Parts: sequence; structure tokens; C-alpha cells
Amino acid sequence: MSIYNLNFHDLKVRTAGADTFVEVNVHLQPDLHLDNAHEICDRIEIEIRNNIPRCEVFIHPEPET
Repeated sequence: MSIYNLNFHDLKVRTAGADTFVEVNVHLQPDLHLDNAHEICDRIEIEIRNNIPRCEVFIHPEPET
């Protein structure tokens, strides 16, 4: 399952000292099982954390319309 073709909006990145905070809304298939939605969000979070040290990531999944 590829996570790289997702649509997203409201990407917000801010820093406080040495910490970075990332918030984003991602669009997922509306019929996606909850476990799969969590897996995708976890993979996105890991990818962001691998590229931004000392990062807190907040992902809000919503159905693609």
C-alpha cells in the first residue's frame, strides 16, 4: 500500500526552540478499515520523523471525497 499518492491540506509546521511541530490533514479512502487508516498515519509520521529531528507529528485522517 503506497502512502505517497495521498492528498492532504492544512499542513502547518512550527518550531519552538529545538522542537518542530507538524500538523496535517490527510485524505484516505472512505471505505478504508480503521486499522489500515492507522497504519498509513503511522507510516506518514515515521517518514516525517525520519526527516525532521525532535519532531512531534499530528495527523488528522479524513475521507477522500
